[in-house]
Amino acid sequence: ENITEIHDIFLAEPLGEMGLFYRLSQLTFVGGSLVEDVGGHNPLEPAALENAVLFGPHMANCRDLADDMLARGVAIQVSNAEELAGSVSNILKNPDSLSGHQEKSQAFVDGQIRVAEDVLNHLSDLLPERMAD
Repeated sequence: ENITEIHDIFLAEPLGEMGLFYRLSQLTFVGGSLVEDVGGHNPLEPAALENAVLFGPHMANCRDLADDMLARGVAIQVSNAEELAGSVSNILKNPDSLSGHQEKSQAFVDGQIRVAEDVLNHLSDLLPERMAD
């Protein structure tokens, strides 16, 4: 089905192609996190595209990342479908809340990028210079 301005919610599951949906969205619930046997998906992906991020309690696949996002107020954890519906409703009814979550997502991702760049710089200092061919 084509996505148009009349759609408020769109459920998608194309593995490896979620970037398009995150780019078109403002708020994302990270799937596989309300059930124990899945372990959640990567919450950094929607955050990288400035989405407000919500997920359930079962984030074993990305536990450290999820905990860091929660500790910094970047993500919202819900326990069940009822809490999810209430949290989404509250965020969407309050544009300041939505934009605040989006700004926190972007700042968090920017920080993660800086850490990765710092690690790369430190590692490159340890590598020998390339010899000219």
